[in-house]
Amino acid sequence: MGAGIMQRIAIMLLIFLIGTVAAGCRGVGGLSGGNPAGQPVWGMDGGNAQRQGVSSLPGPTAANLDWLFLDNAGFQQARLGPDGRCYIQCQYAIVCVDDAGQPRWRFNDLAGLISGMYFSPSGLLYVVSWDSRLLALDAGGKLAEEYQLATTWRGGSAWFAPEALYLLQQEPPTEPLMPAGDNYVLNAFSLTGGPRWQQEIHGYGFRIAGVAADQVYLVRTTTTPIDENEPVALTYSMAGGLLFQVAAAQRGYYTGQVSADGHLYLLSSAGFRCYSPAGEQLLAVSRDDLPITRLLAPDAGDAVYATTSLGVLNQTLRLHPDGSFDVLFEHRSMRFYAVPGGRALIEYEDYYPQRLAVVEHDGRVVHDWLAPDTLGTEEHDLSFNGESILYFGRLQEGPATSALAPERNTLHKLAADWQLEWSFIEWMGTAYTTLVDGRGRLVSLGSGEGLVLDPSGQQEAYKYFDGSYIDLAVLQPGSGRLITYAAGGMLRAYEPDFTPAWEQPAAEVDELAATADRLAYASDELVYVLDAEGNQLLQLEADGYWANAPSLGADDTLYFTDPDSLYAYQPDGTQLFKIEHQNFYGVDSLVCPNGNVIVQSTRKLTAFSRNGELRWEFERPELSLSKAVVDQAGKLYFTAHSSALDATPAPLTSAGTHAAGAAGDDELVSGMYALNAGGEELWFTPLRSADDEAVGLNEQPLLDSQGRIYASARYLYAFAVDPQGQLLWRYQLPTSGSSKGHNAWIRAINIIGGSRLAIRTYVGYVVVGN
Repeated sequence: MGAGIMQRIAIMLLIFLIGTVAAGCRGVGGLSGGNPAGQPVWGMDGGNAQRQGVSSLPGPTAANLDWLFLDNAGFQQARLGPDGRCYIQCQYAIVCVDDAGQPRWRFNDLAGLISGMYFSPSGLLYVVSWDSRLLALDAGGKLAEEYQLATTWRGGSAWFAPEALYLLQQEPPTEPLMPAGDNYVLNAFSLTGGPRWQQEIHGYGFRIAGVAADQVYLVRTTTTPIDENEPVALTYSMAGGLLFQVAAAQRGYYTGQVSADGHLYLLSSAGFRCYSPAGEQLLAVSRDDLPITRLLAPDAGDAVYATTSLGVLNQTLRLHPDGSFDVLFEHRSMRFYAVPGGRALIEYEDYYPQRLAVVEHDGRVVHDWLAPDTLGTEEHDLSFNGESILYFGRLQEGPATSALAPERNTLHKLAADWQLEWSFIEWMGTAYTTLVDGRGRLVSLGSGEGLVLDPSGQQEAYKYFDGSYIDLAVLQPGSGRLITYAAGGMLRAYEPDFTPAWEQPAAEVDELAATADRLAYASDELVYVLDAEGNQLLQLEADGYWANAPSLGADDTLYFTDPDSLYAYQPDGTQLFKIEHQNFYGVDSLVCPNGNVIVQSTRKLTAFSRNGELRWEFERPELSLSKAVVDQAGKLYFTAHSSALDATPAPLTSAGTHAAGAAGDDELVSGMYALNAGGEELWFTPLRSADDEAVGLNEQPLLDSQGRIYASARYLYAFAVDPQGQLLWRYQLPTSGSSKGHNAWIRAINIIGGSRLAIRTYVGYVVVGN
């Protein structure tokens, strides 16, 4: 075989290997270009620099729930499971982290989760949702069992005991967004969801304090004083009978703990009392005699731990039912936790270095560690299983007094010698901007964070940026760079692998518009144009008080408005025209494929030619109009609803209908308009609730590659309409119950890969597909 042939074979093999390696590395840890390279599917507000609202991907022809990815507004608790993995419970999710600190799986529930996890001997993890479902997850995070509990009440507190669940739920509010009622119901269930008994409880502020000595203990903990003779503690048998109750000795604040053997300790602003498991008062001590500030129950014995405050010093005591106590530890600025074996875990400061001590019940200090510098959460909690420590909370970057410092969910695992094993930082999820990159992946940005999810919902990249909130972001065509504006006044550009490219100071930036070689933004009455490397090309001034979000035509012509005028500038800064017009207040400009410029206000659409000549006007003074989207033929689509619906719409009642006073009047309108390129109405399609009520609609629909139009209501619904105006589907978010109803508020919608529609709610993403 000739040398030339061998050389060509070697070159071809090398090219193949390089291509294989490149394919294997593509998109790992950052943003990669895609379809074509560097062309984002939805790179900015309005989709592209012309604000045309068009996606290059097809959307779904049906709406079936595909996956959820919900925010973690804060870690509620973290525990080491029997398999050695760490399980983090958040408001809407359970996250499993392996012993190397890597996330293994994530379970999301849109209704929200009540704090409390239970690991059964069979290996199932049990949690309770806010809409009263008992959920059992297997070792892979899959839903193995689900039981609808026999109660219509929501929320509350849960306490798991072997083979039993005790659920204390508060009376639901009589009106949406109103406080919950003052009554409770205590339910007992088996772990297969079967009801055992139920007791109604009158009063507010109750919580389950513990299950011990075959009894269930409830204690009131309130932010307002409890009157004298009102019940502050209730105890029930395993069969549901009331065994005894304790009344307030005087008006004041109360809290309590239950020892492992069933002794009830009550702490008030006057002092503390102790009761036997049979309800006999054993002890009453004045606060003047023993200034106890906090109680905590260990997992063994008849005693509780207590803290006292004596000037700058704090004491940790082991307090017994007869009033005797042992001083376990004395230092300054302490917090303490109960840990296995009846021991106390004490966090304290030694002239500002942070330390942690484990103290035996006889006062022996078995560990005393200096915290590593990597810690420092402002709001945190600790968990200890006797071998490893979980230190979790919200880590604040920057000065604690800075309003610009975002917070992160952070978890540190430390060995018993307080040496850091790993840290895990989880997405907080306050997303202000949602983009779609060239591979159809979801890019979510906000709170100083960036998250990339593939079309199937798997997390591919996480990035913590510059320590300040990200208000705006775009994906730049061509380079695929991510350009962000952070609160505090800084524009930053990142390469697809998140390495910094450039940065520029910028104050009060309005919406960004980017082409392959230009970036435009408004700041008060000024409009700036930068090149692809962040260098300023133009600075233009509007005559009004401020300039609105700019648009860039395909030829880099710049358009923007102020309250009274429309401006157009050539790429070199030469003014093409300035048109004074009424009702330009708070509007954007859309550049159509035929060169027409549409000025959009909430009541009116006005079309101008590329030379500034008035073409047509479409006005509906009684309606609120959304931003429009435009197809290649120049047809415009936009939503509209009656102005009366601009007020915050009332959420649904428990029966699934809008509350009185919300949309429902036959005279109210909500739907979608289509206009031809000449501004003539083609059709109007109503977009209404499942109960045929008008709904407030969000500010911009979007158009997929097949001409289908997608829109969303501000609350609960998403819609799909075909190019002829036929409603394809209406999707109602699966929000049968939640803590505050935030899971039903819709911020935005985006088409992602796999013909899926991502619905961004206030608590995360609900993704539907065919």
